[in-house]
Amino acid sequence: EGSSNNKALEIYNGTGTAVDLGTNGYNVQMYFNGSASASLTINLTGVVAPGDVFVLAQSSANATILAQADQTNGAGWFNGDDAVVLRKGTTVIDAIGQIGFDPGSEWGSGLTSTADNTLRRKATICAGDPNGSDVFDPSVEWEGFATDTFDGLGAYTASCAGPDAAPAVISTYPVVGAMDFPFRDNLTVTFSEPVNADPATFTLTCGSDELDFTVSGGPETFTIDPEGDLPTGTSCTLTILAANVTDLDTNDPPDTMDADAAVMFTPFDVCLAVFTPIYAIQGSGAAAAITGAVTTQGVVVGDYEGASPALRGFYMQDAAGDGNSATSDAIFVFNGNNNNVNLGDVVRVTGTAGEFQDQTQISSVSAIANCGAGSVQPVDVTLPTAAADT
Repeated sequence: EGSSNNKALEIYNGTGTAVDLGTNGYNVQMYFNGSASASLTINLTGVVAPGDVFVLAQSSANATILAQADQTNGAGWFNGDDAVVLRKGTTVIDAIGQIGFDPGSEWGSGLTSTADNTLRRKATICAGDPNGSDVFDPSVEWEGFATDTFDGLGAYTASCAGPDAAPAVISTYPVVGAMDFPFRDNLTVTFSEPVNADPATFTLTCGSDELDFTVSGGPETFTIDPEGDLPTGTSCTLTILAANVTDLDTNDPPDTMDADAAVMFTPFDVCLAVFTPIYAIQGSGAAAAITGAVTTQGVVVGDYEGASPALRGFYMQDAAGDGNSATSDAIFVFNGNNNNVNLGDVVRVTGTAGEFQDQTQISSVSAIANCGAGSVQPVDVTLPTAAADT
């Protein structure tokens, strides 16, 4: 609202898609001197690309304004005490001022007022004012500049996040349809963003039975720990209830998941599957006979897990052995800083067999299944033992 006829309105398209102003019935209405009904209506024409602006100018405005104009109008325009409304058909999209109220000479004060100043929308304002009849204070959403400040007209940069996406489940363990889920393992659910998800968010059923469990973790990945072993060979379903999942951001709606999610799977007793014995991996030579991906099983006979200076792993030994003195029945499992086993546990390990400092070990562990917690008790041995040939 500058001197003389230096008047213009800039309309920003932040919808993410092109907007055809004419086809969609967009118009600008001006309410003079506190009038409750529109004194001037200007129907808009043209297409506004996403992220672009549309400039409507008074046709007798300064040449700098007209150079940016997409549409002009020669009628008498608003002054500082006149409300201006953008509508889509009859729906109010945005408003400057208050319909039906005359503030005297202007809304606001100083540079941030509607009389003889340039007002620019704050970059953090991401939606218009859809109520043209509410109290208007330009300092809340606008920045003020001196009369006839034209720079910046024809371009606008918003500091707004795009439309919020609803939280969603992006991964689960087990995956949908898994037939080989270890029956003693915990389940995990990972969401697309940080969320609130209390225990009531999840249900776990196997057959006709609803199982008890505890929930830990979050805010993105949650662990479901069943109370007891899952029944093998039985169809189970983990359900995530959409209404109980709420995101932690303030860009709402949406706030909850679009729909419930369900993971159907069948628990499997991995401890009954065929495995590669430790002595077969070790072989009778100086290096491992089998390298690469392996699954083996044994009794934990030395637990040195934990961060350095611990060895960060454990020793396991085949429960029976092959009776061949040229092969080793034990192997070291490098497990990083994890702490998964205890002495006497029978465990099944999946990882990569290879040499480390001339010793065969299993590293890059992808799974450790407990096939018998503390099921093997240590036996005291008195040294020295009798000679092997006596």
